[in-house]
Amino acid sequence: MNNDKHADFFYDNAVRMTRVDGYMTISRLQRAFGLGYVGASRTMERMVSDGVVRQSPKTKSRYEVVPTENPK
Repeated sequence: MNNDKHADFFYDNAVRMTRVDGYMTISRLQRAFGLGYVGASRTMERMVSDGVVRQSPKTKSRYEVVPTENPK
């Protein structure tokens, strides 16, 4: 598996975990996937830019899933 495929597999798993649980934190990414701070924060930034999560209004360190509209 090359680095791009590995990164996509990792990212897809992080997104899946976030959607199942409804939230994500940088610390949780670090623990769950064995990342350093920089790797976890880059992953979180990508999830924000992709519209997967947004910063929680309750706390700055927690990100919540962006609701999607239900298709009819």
